[in-house]
Amino acid sequence: MGVVVSYKHGLRKIRFHDIRHSCASLLLKNGVNLKLIQEWLGHSDISTTMNIYAHLDTTAKDVSAAAMSQALSLPEYNGGYGWQRTE
Repeated sequence: MGVVVSYKHGLRKIRFHDIRHSCASLLLKNGVNLKLIQEWLGHSDISTTMNIYAHLDTTAKDVSAAAMSQALSLPEYNGGYGWQRTE
């Protein structure tokens, strides 16, 4: 029935695995812990989940970039008033 509905409305055929992958990706993107996603998907090893979904975990990258930015905060040039730290 799902395939008939898809074709009738001009949608492409979507496999169950595609829905599962999309669901896990959305969970990760919305801050759900990778370990919980592993358990939810039934992967026996966290490395399986990490190998498939780790590239979508931008939170860790954002946190580390913010930490580096804070640690390396440089003064900004404020027009004719010289260099000033903005904190």
